[in-house]
Amino acid sequence: MPNGSGDDLVANLGIGVGDIDLALEYICKGDTIKMDVTKVLIDHETESDIAVTLANKEESRIEDYLRFNLINSQFCLLANIASTAVPYKPYIGGGAYTVTSVIEILKSKAEKFDIYIDKESYNKQPAKEQITPVVGQPDSDQSGSSFVAKA
Repeated sequence: MPNGSGDDLVANLGIGVGDIDLALEYICKGDTIKMDVTKVLIDHETESDIAVTLANKEESRIEDYLRFNLINSQFCLLANIASTAVPYKPYIGGGAYTVTSVIEILKSKAEKFDIYIDKESYNKQPAKEQITPVVGQPDSDQSGSSFVAKA
């Protein structure tokens, strides 16, 4: 069932947001669609490396090192904002993202990452575009973040 950021996904699929009966109808119908997902390996180069870590660390869980995303595939600044906001959300709700945005921007730390699409590296050339996060879309009733490339 859609909840929170999953609302954007179901809206884009044409399923009524907040319509539990319609969502149940789709589930009971059993139709499936193929979707691209993002596979994220955290602090490891391969899934085999993760298996070694899991074998050697008693309290490790695979989801600490391997995740699959359908939506909200974020890294660096946006991921840090989302993570830092969690403890504040019970107290200030969505305002937690505003507060932690300021905190994370003031940290202004550089982060390195590798991007592979279908096993092909896209790290060969220096970035030619800057990605600027735009949070909240004034002309849209959907929440979420969009990205605007600036040449």
